[in-house]
Amino acid sequence: MTKKADEDLAQENGELVAKIQETTADLQRTRADFENYRKHVEADVARAAANGERKAVAKILPILDIFDALTANLTDDIRATEFGRGVELTRKNLAKTCAELNLAQIAVKPGDDFNHEFMNAVQVDETSAGDKEVVAEVLQNGYVYGGAVLRPAMVKVARK
Repeated sequence: MTKKADEDLAQENGELVAKIQETTADLQRTRADFENYRKHVEADVARAAANGERKAVAKILPILDIFDALTANLTDDIRATEFGRGVELTRKNLAKTCAELNLAQIAVKPGDDFNHEFMNAVQVDETSAGDKEVVAEVLQNGYVYGGAVLRPAMVKVARK
């Protein structure tokens, strides 16, 4: 072989090595981009599923409100009937299902300190005076789903 042929082969070899390095770098970037895309899609799917679950669980709240009102207004005579026992049993089963769904009622009662993170003050007792806001009456129960407030409790607030 001639010196010219050796130089041509060396130059071609160098070009091929550079092309292989460029192709390898492109492949590595493509793999990294795909891995980032896959993680992003998985996170989107998880967020969408959680949002869907949250919306589905939120649709149960009006049913809970109805049963809360119904059981609160049952007289002793009605509680003693099959209807009354059925209502209370249904409410118990509904509470069990809510616990399984990780849905919990916000524990609030009259006299508790007002907490804006878990409660909405929809009424204020203007006749009370003081620096501290306390719950005067619970108007609608609030719920926490998966550790986050799904619906705050609606309360009447008084100053103490």
